[in-house]
Amino acid sequence: MSSNVSAVTYREGDCRPIAAMTVPKSGGVQVYPIAVGDICIYGNVVVYNVTAQTSKTYYNCVLPANAVFSAGTGADYTITSITPAYSGASAVTSGQIITTAAQLYGCFAGIALHKTGLQSGEFVFKLTQSIDPGWTLVATAGRFEFPILASAITSAAPVYPGELIAGYVNGGVVYNQQVARGANDTSATPTAIGVACPGYNQFHATGAGGCQHNVSTLASLVVEIRTQLMHTQLTSGQ
Repeated sequence: MSSNVSAVTYREGDCRPIAAMTVPKSGGVQVYPIAVGDICIYGNVVVYNVTAQTSKTYYNCVLPANAVFSAGTGADYTITSITPAYSGASAVTSGQIITTAAQLYGCFAGIALHKTGLQSGEFVFKLTQSIDPGWTLVATAGRFEFPILASAITSAAPVYPGELIAGYVNGGVVYNQQVARGANDTSATPTAIGVACPGYNQFHATGAGGCQHNVSTLASLVVEIRTQLMHTQLTSGQ
């Protein structure tokens, strides 16, 4: 689901962190583990309790942006559906939960500040598989440095302060620790999850000094994030 090693670096600014509920564990294991630096989405998760034979909706749960629907592996419950929070979303019961930059824009919760659960094949000394208190910390603001597609930013095609930045999507799969250029804020399907920060991403002007980069391309981009969850009242556990 997520990478074991974070490729995203916090740079500066008030993160305005919130404690957001994670998807309930199944069989004591977090079905949707989250790594520090993950781009997170949020939505409503319907869980069927096998023992009680009842269903319950958990509202505004967070999970990694590249999550694939899973019914869970424990005998205690199964996940019936997940409905991401973007406008007009349908309940997802198979495949990728979100598949486009516009969908990511609509349910972008922020950047994970706290590790929740363990990735497949990951083990931690003296900790069980259930390192998940039922919530995680998510940054709803702040400046973060993300990897960006190779050659996306060059001296011939520099990024400018305030340029809109989207999540990176390739083949219907959202990359949960990478961003892309070409976002918009004005069309019927906006995609921007942040803006390029001044003072970090500029190239060295010819014959001038004081800028940050005297190279031909950049491999990362510092972005001030803009989230939807920041404007949404959490109603977890309804």
